[in-house]
Amino acid sequence: MLAVAIAAVFFFRNPSEKQELQIAATATTLTDTLTDGSVVVLNRNSGLQIAGNFNKKERRMRLSGEAYFAVAPDQEKPFVIEVEQLEVKWWVRSSMWTAVRSRGA
Repeated sequence: MLAVAIAAVFFFRNPSEKQELQIAATATTLTDTLTDGSVVVLNRNSGLQIAGNFNKKERRMRLSGEAYFAVAPDQEKPFVIEVEQLEVKWWVRSSMWTAVRSRGA
């Protein structure tokens, strides 16, 4: 019976659905490159939750704190950052740097 239950979990699980990725900077800044080629610099005590379907139809993430982004160009997939109650969305034609900060940062 246990083997049937384990097999059912693997069968009904959607393998194409990825888990959300979280990165965080604590005492120092953190620089990371996202899968689309964009670069993010998280300030101290800041975090970024990247959607599991990042770079499929859009490039969506949620920011707490402060970050700087070098956004990779992609006119087909908007770069979306959720900050508190706001959503910032760009359709990027050429590389650009931008800074985003939540109120508490």
